[in-house]
Amino acid sequence: MKNSVKIVLLILFMTISFICSSQIEQGLFPYSNNLLINPSFAGFNKSSSVWSSLQFYTESRRRIDHSFSVTYDTWSDKLRAGTAWYFYQGLKGEVNTNYIGAGFTFSKPVYLKNSEFIPSININYYSYSKQWFVHMLDGLLDLEQDESGNSIYQPPGKDFWLYNKITPRIGLLWNSPELTLGISASRHQTFKNSSIKPEHFLVAYATQKTRGKHKGLESHPFKASPELVILASNNLLISRAGFRMERVDHLLAIFVQNNFTENIHGVSGIIGWRSENLNVSLTTGGAYSISSKRPAFFGEISFGLVLPYKRSNMEDPWAPPDEPY
Repeated sequence: MKNSVKIVLLILFMTISFICSSQIEQGLFPYSNNLLINPSFAGFNKSSSVWSSLQFYTESRRRIDHSFSVTYDTWSDKLRAGTAWYFYQGLKGEVNTNYIGAGFTFSKPVYLKNSEFIPSININYYSYSKQWFVHMLDGLLDLEQDESGNSIYQPPGKDFWLYNKITPRIGLLWNSPELTLGISASRHQTFKNSSIKPEHFLVAYATQKTRGKHKGLESHPFKASPELVILASNNLLISRAGFRMERVDHLLAIFVQNNFTENIHGVSGIIGWRSENLNVSLTTGGAYSISSKRPAFFGEISFGLVLPYKRSNMEDPWAPPDEPY
């Protein structure tokens, strides 16, 4: 790819990072950024990466949700650990609620024979407010009640600033040359709104690493990875199972996604491109609820810059780099 094209893509990446509004809300699975699934992916394989992802989900005219995130994670040779920073912004359309948040992760691998075990800790903070356009319209009406005495304010009510939320999360990841397994647990604690009860989320992740073979020998032009993600909480159960096929410069994937709580089931597909360290992927999918006879649509666009680990050892500069799992 020519340098001019790379520059255009990087400018587009930065522009989307600043003009889009949304955040990864639990229940909207990220397809390209595993750091949002499990914090133990911070500094994974001793690499550094920047990801910007925009998701949308719609079921009806009233429920149109968006979720946007920017993450940066890196590996520190001095700490022998990974760190990550998060920025979130989003909209929950059905209740006219915006939110903005930030987070931090620290992960510390423990190396075993031919594998590694990675525990991590993550903390996120969110601030929720009424959608500014709806709040502005309510202010222009300048009325508190209709003729029947009912409030005319649109949900979630009169106030602009609503509440704050803090989400501590822990992650565990086991990584080997053939398999990656992970689990993360979080607790959503809300402040300034006693009507919202604390929620607990559990996310499980599993993928198998397989490579193509040619005449009995391992071939590296592509790798195939079956994948499973399950999210469970107080009142939500979602699963996603699928298959990724990665070539040197392309990514294709297909998934079956099931929301067992709302009885909505569907499929999604990914097409992606990679040029050196730059990754771009597009995801789209649809679902349908037989019980309530309503369709749903969702999608994601992601930009990522992944920088592989480069060993710097002044005492032994000719030593081969550590082999990542």
